[in-house]
Amino acid sequence: MQNKVTPPIKKTSSPGQQALSGIISIVVILIVGAVVRTVFADHGNGSISDQVQYAISDTSPQPFTSTAYGFKISFPGYPTVNNETIQSNGYSLPETVYERANDNNTAYVAAGYNLSSLPDFSSDPNSVLESSLNGAVEAMGKADGMTSASITSSSFNQFLDLPGLQATVDLKTTDGNDYTAYFQIFLKADKMFAIETVGISQNDFNTFTRSFSFT
Repeated sequence: MQNKVTPPIKKTSSPGQQALSGIISIVVILIVGAVVRTVFADHGNGSISDQVQYAISDTSPQPFTSTAYGFKISFPGYPTVNNETIQSNGYSLPETVYERANDNNTAYVAAGYNLSSLPDFSSDPNSVLESSLNGAVEAMGKADGMTSASITSSSFNQFLDLPGLQATVDLKTTDGNDYTAYFQIFLKADKMFAIETVGISQNDFNTFTRSFSFT
């Protein structure tokens, strides 16, 4: 049975809840950054990443290993790599996003987020996952170029025996295009991982997620 993701309810927060809220706000920044980069990538704009991406035209499954986050996954071609460190609320949070965006407005993303500088949130992982997704979708709907973003389905799950959340999100852009994005978010120790696709079928998304494993 699917667990419906509902917007967080405003109420008086304890110090612990305030700390959790701070964690969630930072994680939302990380997730939104990855998705917005993917959906609104200006393909062929002459950037170094575009030149590298399109110079490698092979779209057959390519096993790719992240040494930084200790996982491997098969992309349809070779991904580009974006490293960034988010500074927020006194925390320093490194992220690495692996992306494969194609000419047909489809994209595959796998990302790792190092949350080791944050307070421990292991006692309530579902709240972090749920609120992160809610906040990320709300922020995506307000991003430049977007008219709306809405969760059409979601459910908590165990991904590789880790606490996770899978969701389908409908994205509408100001140029009249609609995209379906699929998410699998999960936590392992002090790291968050996200597997995302835009503009592809759920079967292809499932194939992409099944190719993920830790090294």
